[in-house]
This record gives sequence, C-alpha cells and structure tokens, in this order.
Amino acid sequence: MAWDTDTDYSFADMHIGYGDRVLWKGRPEKGITVRPDELVTIPFGLFFTIFALFWISMAMQAGGIFALFGVPFVLVGLYMVGGRFIINELMKRNTAYVITDKAIIRKRGSRVDVWYGRDLSNMQVFSHKNGTTSFMFSTVQVHYSGRRGVSTHLYGIENVRDAKDVSEAIKQIERN
Repeated sequence: MAWDTDTDYSFADMHIGYGDRVLWKGRPEKGITVRPDELVTIPFGLFFTIFALFWISMAMQAGGIFALFGVPFVLVGLYMVGGRFIINELMKRNTAYVITDKAIIRKRGSRVDVWYGRDLSNMQVFSHKNGTTSFMFSTVQVHYSGRRGVSTHLYGIENVRDAKDVSEAIKQIERN
C-alpha cells in the first residue's frame, strides 16, 4: 500500500476517533474518465446546445435583446457535453481520501465529507480505460414538498490506481 506522502491529510484528523485505524489514504489520478451512466448526458447536452444556438439565431433575426436569454442555455449545454469533465479534472487537484475502519473521509476543495459504514449503500465499481478505478455509492432522496420525486446522487472514491487496496479497506469498514 503506497501512500502519497506529499499530501497533507490533516483534514481527516478531527474525524478520526480514538482507536480508529487508517486503512488507506490517497488522491485521485489525473485524466478524464467517463462512467457508463454519463454517456447519456453527452448526446442530450449536444442536442440541448444546438437547440439553444438555433433559438439564439432565430431571436437575433427577430431583433431585440431576446437572443441574450439563450446564452445561459448554451452554457448549460456546453457543461453537459464536456464542461463537467474539465471542472472534475480541476477538482481532482484539491481532492484527497482517507479510509478508516469506521468511515470514508473525502476532502474536495475546502469541503470535507464523511461517510460512515452504516451510511454506505451497495458499492458500484467502475474500471476506467486509463487504468484507474472508481468506487461509488448512492444516496436516494425522496422529496415530499415542492417538487415531489426521487433523486439519486453518487458519491465515493474516484479514479484511484490502487484498486485492490481501496477495495480491501472499504470491506473492512465497520457497518455499525
């Protein structure tokens, strides 16, 4: 288990209890990766962007400032097509993980997230073409007020090289 000694992992200190053991710590690898569930978003984003550009061109022909209302839609479409990959790549620079026998601790930017064993759902493992692996869990949120429905959010450890060590560490997390 090769730990990254150049990274400051002190962000996890306040979340590690007395007697907890650190099983693994590391950082995501650089490189753009695409999960299978993201493949639907790219064509939809492309369609969304083209439609927004068409709308802007039609609004410009009509005159006035209505064409400006299409700009946010173009930006959203560009984000869906490829912008989120660029943002994720930038976020990796400020991301680090610590796995203890009780929890997964992730620092992303200035935010620290802690997921305890009892909060971890079934693990999904994604192997990427660049040789990295992502270990993802999901949360399901049910909305009762306002816009009713269910939403799912993926979280976890993304794009790490030492998949076997991470997998073993996650298996050792106590599910109390």
